[in-house]
Amino acid sequence: MMRIIKNIVCLGLLICNCIVFAQEKNVFLDRAYWKSNPCLDQVKEKIKEGHDATKLNKFQFDAVSWALIEKVDNETVK
Repeated sequence: MMRIIKNIVCLGLLICNCIVFAQEKNVFLDRAYWKSNPCLDQVKEKIKEGHDATKLNKFQFDAVSWALIEKVDNETVK
């Protein structure tokens, strides 16, 4: 009985750990980032840091969607 409880607790911790690491913050999906009207160099720097400009959020918006909504300079959007 104790072994079963131990296995369930370990499985629960493993699942929680996977969820936490799967939800890393991507600045490109943050509307506030695009409201600051970042320049092309700033966007390139964020990509170098590992942020994904092609990733979609739960509403299927990506970096280009947010950039267009917030009227970011065309050169940056391209």
